[in-house]
Amino acid sequence: MRRPVPPPRADGVQASACSLPVCAVPRDTAFCLLGAWRCATTLIATRLPLSGAARCATTALVVTLWLLPGAARGATTEAGGIAFVQRVEEGWQLCVAATPEAPIRLLTTDPDEKRDPAWSPDGTKLAYATHRGEVFVLELESGGRSKVAGAGHGFFAQPVFLPHGRALVMVRYITAPADDSDLWTVELGTGANVTPRLYYAGEGMEHFPAVGAADNALFFSLYDPKRDKPPVIEELIRMDLTTQKSEPLTQLSADSRRPAADPAGGRLAFSTNKGGNFDIWLMDRDRQCVPLVEHPANDDHPSWSPSGEEIVYESTRDGLPQLWIVNVKTRAVRKLTAGDNQEREPAWWSGKAAGDAAP
Repeated sequence: MRRPVPPPRADGVQASACSLPVCAVPRDTAFCLLGAWRCATTLIATRLPLSGAARCATTALVVTLWLLPGAARGATTEAGGIAFVQRVEEGWQLCVAATPEAPIRLLTTDPDEKRDPAWSPDGTKLAYATHRGEVFVLELESGGRSKVAGAGHGFFAQPVFLPHGRALVMVRYITAPADDSDLWTVELGTGANVTPRLYYAGEGMEHFPAVGAADNALFFSLYDPKRDKPPVIEELIRMDLTTQKSEPLTQLSADSRRPAADPAGGRLAFSTNKGGNFDIWLMDRDRQCVPLVEHPANDDHPSWSPSGEEIVYESTRDGLPQLWIVNVKTRAVRKLTAGDNQEREPAWWSGKAAGDAAP
């Protein structure tokens, strides 16, 4: 298992297993420069037989070449990647890997249990929920976060960004007078006046929203707990983002949930227990549904790669929930995470910001 890189300390320097400090969140530039200078000086002194003046000049060159590319970009954290939650000592925390082969970076360590990470369209932010029913937005460059739902507004979960990136859609759960859930939205960047409002309420319980920017659609799962006869079937729904008109997509006589839209549009991945346990299925442009990943274990929570050629998902096939990747064309699977860690709820950034769509 690739070792997660710890998040930045309060002084702005990120703890790391590397021999050089990493200024991933430069809250204190002077401290970061000082740390870089000391580390480079020690490294050069122990490995290069240079005089004092030559050593100082070499150190300055190393520090400059190391720090300036990040400053020129305006950020030391690359946008996008695969976000997920991992079980660590502090509980379920946010992690991200820039690519399937890249090291895992641990983003949070506070006591709240994290769940449901979702990328902003430009790949610079992550929305997530906590076990307290609160929703936050995390700025990856600065490390700052803001709470946008919860604490008096209800119990919220499963946030997703709308295509323009200026608002979230999320699920609000209630238990009285009866169990129910609807889709709510909140506009971002409104300061202290952030207030969630109802976005969509149909007949039954809506949850697991997913945005298809290329389809101008919001997909979600719907089921009605008030049905007189079991089983309660969970079906997928498509809602047009402009008109908010909805239509059913699946009629599999089985639970279908956690839809994920192909970034190019037209296709949908989802999880269904049509075969007894949950597997990953595909819906094509003609709305024909076929299995993609079938295994006796549970496979859930698909998310498309930016190219649309692969899908990352969570699976318990090795006993613990961990992340796997399947090639959509060949059906070949490979394991993304390993070891004794547990990983869930992957979200792969689509790789491009979508144009404006109706909120």
